[in-house]
Formats: sequence, structure tokens, C-alpha cells
Amino acid sequence: MFNATQVAARLGISVSTFKNRLKIYEAAGFPKYDDDQRGWDSNAIEQWLDIRSGIDPLSTVQGDRLMEKIRGSSKNEIRQAG
Repeated sequence: MFNATQVAARLGISVSTFKNRLKIYEAAGFPKYDDDQRGWDSNAIEQWLDIRSGIDPLSTVQGDRLMEKIRGSSKNEIRQAG
């Protein structure tokens, strides 16, 4: 979990700029503050940044895992055929 200072640093802006832009960011899908955890989910912020940058979330961790499964299946099929 990130506090406002950490979020601002991750976004490369000042804390006051972050607070001033927060409603705009939230309207664009920025993660909401979690009262129970007292902060913003750092993983959700990274995903938000990836989406804004045009990076497909499946092309990262989940996509890598999927490709590992596909590659593993291909190797098993080759072994069985041989």
C-alpha cells in the first residue's frame, strides 16, 4: 500500500499536484483510496499506469504464465510423439 507521498513519487509529481489531480485520475480509472488499508494499492496503480501506456495487462505476468503453459504443453506433445 502506498501513502500519498509514495503515490506522488511514483507518478513523478508533487503531493499537492497529486491531491489536486486525484478526482481527474479517479475519473480515468485510478484506484480508490482504501480506508481499511489506509492507502492506495501499489499493484493497482501499476496496472493503471500500464493500461494508460497502452500495455496489455495480459502481456505481463498473466501472459507470461500462459506462454509457459503453452510452451510446456508443446514440449510434452513433442516427447509423446517421439
